[in-house]
Formats: sequence, C-alpha cells, structure tokens
Amino acid sequence: ATLQQNSQSVSSLLTEVERLQQQITTVATQSQQLQADAERVERDNPSLAPFLITLTTTLPPRMRITGIVANGPNRFLVKGEAGSDALVIEYANALKLKPGIRAVTPSSVQQLPGTDTPGAVTWTLEVER
Repeated sequence: ATLQQNSQSVSSLLTEVERLQQQITTVATQSQQLQADAERVERDNPSLAPFLITLTTTLPPRMRITGIVANGPNRFLVKGEAGSDALVIEYANALKLKPGIRAVTPSSVQQLPGTDTPGAVTWTLEVER
C-alpha cells in the first residue's frame, strides 16, 4: 500500500511541477513583453524636463511664458506675453536652432489689451519636440 501511495504522491508532484513550469513560462513571457513595452514608452515619450528647460532658457528679455498645453503626443502650445512682436519672432527662430526641437510654428500674435506698454503682445507658438 505504501508503494502505491508513494507512486501516487510522486505522480501528483510531477503534475504540480509541470503546472508550475507552465506558469513560470507564462510569467517570463509576460515579463519580456512588459520590458519591451516599457522600453518603447521610454523611447517614444522622452522626458519633458529638457524640453521645458529649453523653452524657458531660450526666452529673450521682456518675454514670459504664461502657459504650456499639450496639443498632441509631441506638440505643445506655448503661450505668453512679450514687449513686441519682433521678440516673438526672435524667440521662435532661436527655438528652431535648439536640439530636441523639431518645429516651431507661430499660431497667434495679438496686441495685449489694456496695457500702457506700446507694442506689447500676447503670443502662441506650436512647438514640436
């Protein structure tokens, strides 16, 4: 009777080992897929910090950013105020020369309402990283 019990015990252990091996294989496959997904996300979505630093450090004097809004996966509407429309063009041209900036398109430049500063404007640029 003990030999038969041992045989059944070994058989059930082997079945359990096979089941665990299948689970390990499944988990290993899922882990590889998640790692590949993480690498793809990291590659396709670079950190915003260098981009934001470029936007702010490139600003000429008498210009400020009032808002940044995502307008697509790698496109942003950058809004602000400037002492003149020429400053907006200067800023857009300077951004175009920066690494990590693919395109800069002026969306709007309008006279700043209710200001005593002649020539002051609000502006919006579409910036693609």
